[in-house]
Amino acid sequence: MGSVFGFFQFIMPIFGYFLSYYILRKFSPYDEWIASVVLICIGLKMLKDSKREEQCSPRDITKGLALLFLAIATSIDALSVGIGIAVANIPIMFFSSVVGFVTLCMCLLGVYFGRALGFLLGRWACVFGGLVICLVGVKMLFL
Repeated sequence: MGSVFGFFQFIMPIFGYFLSYYILRKFSPYDEWIASVVLICIGLKMLKDSKREEQCSPRDITKGLALLFLAIATSIDALSVGIGIAVANIPIMFFSSVVGFVTLCMCLLGVYFGRALGFLLGRWACVFGGLVICLVGVKMLFL
């Protein structure tokens, strides 16, 4: 899971850097909306799955399309950072490498502590996680 999030946090600023003019013209007005909708949908699915505890296990989110969409949604802002880096003329490979590595490390810590808390809190951990993801999506829409 950490490697998927780290990869997308690494690659999205590079895409933003090299596609800055195209992205700025076409997707800039919609990037927060797209990320918000994806995050809210994933959070609502987690809340729905929390009613069935076997569906809300720590392993569910670490594979498949849910992980892919969550990694993309949380790294869309990194795409816009890549646009800003292109304008500021900062070396993109060093910046993206640092961001990707830090994301990988933080995700590994999050999985470790999340798994421990998941065993303690059971399905309530999934409810809390779904609410947090939904709130991040709503925050992106309105702030």
